[in-house]
Amino acid sequence: MYQLKTDEFLFINEYGEQMTRNSMQHAIARYNKGIEVEMTSIHAFRHTFAKYYITSGGDAFKLQRLLGHSSLDVTLNYVNLYSKDLKDGFDKHSILANFTENTRMGRGKRK
Repeated sequence: MYQLKTDEFLFINEYGEQMTRNSMQHAIARYNKGIEVEMTSIHAFRHTFAKYYITSGGDAFKLQRLLGHSSLDVTLNYVNLYSKDLKDGFDKHSILANFTENTRMGRGKRK
């Protein structure tokens, strides 16, 4: 995917230098204002990225490293999943949700 080297940055300015926190905040605010998004902050941007990363199948441990958090607890609080998000993930990975009637009927019968 991205083959960033240690001296490369994901967000750069017009000179190829790492964007400062302030320039990132202004860029996000300008973009959000242009599309009429009311809640605009770099913190909301990080939360949105984190939630999307997890709900699209990203690994929580990798997200912890990406966000620079010292513990997984901080990362999990950061994501703030809602009940629909939790249900969708549960149904996808639940043994019970994937257990079919045919499987149950075949158990215990001797041939």
